[in-house]
Amino acid sequence: MREKIYMIRKIRILEIIILNMIFLAIVTLNYYTGIEIIVLRQIFAFICTLLVPGMLLLYIFKIRIMSFAKTILHSIGLSLFMLMIIGLMLNFLGPVIGITKPISEIPITLTLVSLNIWLSSIFYLKSRNKEIELFFQNIKKPYSPSIASYYHLQASLELFY
Repeated sequence: MREKIYMIRKIRILEIIILNMIFLAIVTLNYYTGIEIIVLRQIFAFICTLLVPGMLLLYIFKIRIMSFAKTILHSIGLSLFMLMIIGLMLNFLGPVIGITKPISEIPITLTLVSLNIWLSSIFYLKSRNKEIELFFQNIKKPYSPSIASYYHLQASLELFY
């Protein structure tokens, strides 16, 4: 059961990284060659900028919202907050680092993709540490089949939120 939960976490993080790499490839393909993939670019931009950072923050901070619509709205709100903070930081720190046009397509895209990968790695490490903590907590508890199944259910639910 734990292996299955662990594999689901790995698959989600791998999907997020693949989504970000496709988004980065589409933007760089457009920037350097002029080839525009219009519909895919908007779809991946929406997912990678408005859904992924907020969902990762919800998972990292363990914010549980029961309604699917409210979860989506909260993740969009958190993502917009992160976009504003990133824009502010790029605008002030970009010229210091040597970026002549900090609020242009490539610096913003690279920053967003690196933020998503960074949040994914934090999410992965946090869920991995949680799994290790739950494993050691279950060893200390008295063993009976009903108690063990209860703790496995509790551990699997805590890993998903």
